[in-house]
Amino acid sequence: DVDVLIAPRESDWGAPQAQLAALLGRVRGTAAAAAAARPYSFFLSLTLPELSADRPLPAAIFEGSDVVEMRVDLLADTSTDAIRRYLALLRKQSGGRPVLYTVRSVGEGGRFGGSTDEYLRLNEVGLRAGCEMLDLEAARDGPPMRDMLARAARLGIGIVGSFHELGPMPSQEGVIAALRRCCLGGAAAVAKFVGVASEPSH
Repeated sequence: DVDVLIAPRESDWGAPQAQLAALLGRVRGTAAAAAAARPYSFFLSLTLPELSADRPLPAAIFEGSDVVEMRVDLLADTSTDAIRRYLALLRKQSGGRPVLYTVRSVGEGGRFGGSTDEYLRLNEVGLRAGCEMLDLEAARDGPPMRDMLARAARLGIGIVGSFHELGPMPSQEGVIAALRRCCLGGAAAVAKFVGVASEPSH
């Protein structure tokens, strides 16, 4: 099951139709490939606690961004309805750019301090909304997450497996081991390791 979200006071019904068509294209494997491959891609991490239909973000903010990251852990309200409203507004105000849905835990530099069950519940909202990508923390891997990964694959949702080391930078072998965990058994399209550099060799 998926939810097609409509922004408050939305008058362009073509937008949710396009959203549904894009989702179905991913599910069926018929989504159009990017028009031109580029050597680099860019994403904008949106850390605003709320969005407003009355005061939309300037379009210039999103220029040059291929993906917009929605930091769910930084929202003022993380109820399901509030997340859906934010996501609908984000899709509209960003011009329909792909969304990377992220719930970052306190232990990895974010503000989410709940249990793994709560973490997966929040990510379920992004999954059902058909976000193009989910950032899932490798440290929370386990059978419940593997179930989510399987459903994400059926919906054509890309997975970023991530790990953020806030302490001393691990050895090269430690970084490689972390990246392997971030592959989430091959389910992740992207393995992401973030560490804190303390010397030029890092």
